Amino acid sequence: MTNAFNDLISQQGFERLFNRHFSELPDEGVDYRHVYSAPDTPPFLRIDLDNHQSMTRVTIQETGLCRIESMSFKSNAPMTTEELGFTSLEAFEAKLLELI
Repeated sequence: MTNAFNDLISQQGFERLFNRHFSELPDEGVDYRHVYSAPDTPPFLRIDLDNHQSMTRVTIQETGLCRIESMSFKSNAPMTTEELGFTSLEAFEAKLLELI
């Protein structure tokens, strides 16, 4: 069985696959960083997005399970958490574009 997220996470493919969407965010006032799991932990990719109004953390596993945590500094609203399961990189990419 081919895992759609193996290249993204275990092969550290964020730069190859999605960096084009993120490269200009600092110029727009959005700080972001991405972190891969350590070799001795279950594989995941974490993406943090932060501007002066909100903060979002996206954590995705090789299985396609994804957790999105968001908080608005502007409205002082409580943190929201969304649990999603993606079956394709295209669906995950669409959600990332929605967030940024």
